[in-house]
Amino acid sequence: MESGTWNAHLLRRRWKPTKERLAESAKHQQLLIRIHRACSWIQCVEDSGDVALDERLVFQWIALNALYGRWDDARREPISDAKTLSAFLDQLFRTDAEGRLGKLLAEERELVMTIFEDPYLSSFFWEAPSPGRAKQTMSTRHQAKTWYVDSRWRMILDRLIERIYLLRCQIVHGAGEHSARP
Repeated sequence: MESGTWNAHLLRRRWKPTKERLAESAKHQQLLIRIHRACSWIQCVEDSGDVALDERLVFQWIALNALYGRWDDARREPISDAKTLSAFLDQLFRTDAEGRLGKLLAEERELVMTIFEDPYLSSFFWEAPSPGRAKQTMSTRHQAKTWYVDSRWRMILDRLIERIYLLRCQIVHGAGEHSARP
């Protein structure tokens, strides 16, 4: 199935048999809630129509965060985004037997490369914003060409998520600092 055909309705339909099986056990309640929240936010994006792109990004990030975020019961606080997102991505790649993530990144290569060439989405740029720094951020785009040739999908996704997370931080916190990392 091509990436462009996925939507909240299809995700819910494909999830339903697993959901029904897991619903029988109390130990899976958190997972069931997380998937429900993620699908609800994806549906919100789909229903949003002409809403601004920044709002759509925030809604999509909430959906993603519903999947990767974790709570530290002992400390009574969320576990850091960096740790939980990395673990989530590890799990995605371990369970992606059909290579769908790589296929999606290959299909969306032009968009990925556009994101990599945008200096405002680079934490390196924000360390000391200048035209020279903006030009230096192009190195990620050049590196990404090699990552694509070598099928280094995890590297591509990690760098892409870093840039999207920076944009998310700019929108939510009004910040462009280099400290904004997942």
